[in-house]
Amino acid sequence: MAVFRTSTILANNILPVNRALCAIRVSMKTDYSEYQNILEEILELLRTYNEDHWANYFRKSLGLLYKGKPQKSIAHSLGAYGGMGSFNDSLCFTGASEIVANRGFSLSNILYLECKSKRSMIKRALEF
Repeated sequence: MAVFRTSTILANNILPVNRALCAIRVSMKTDYSEYQNILEEILELLRTYNEDHWANYFRKSLGLLYKGKPQKSIAHSLGAYGGMGSFNDSLCFTGASEIVANRGFSLSNILYLECKSKRSMIKRALEF
């Protein structure tokens, strides 16, 4: 009888943990749609206006996201910001209209803020 009780207690304690892990995995798959949309739009602008270096850089971020590694993608995207020659310093959108260029600069800021709000070291540790 004691064994039954212990196994029942263990089963009851493990079940909520499994549910919590499943909830984290589901949210990891569905919580990044806005980040993906921003990344895809800025990537299109970078390609269109010959910002090849940054297009290739963010293509890697998008690839990590598609591979199911959103936190690695976010860390990679954040690596483009800060320091000399960073994304926010060297972005030009050569040949773009003022409206398109402003949209590009705005997306750059939005991407940074989205990355900062979605970054989680705990979730990144769970990505294998």
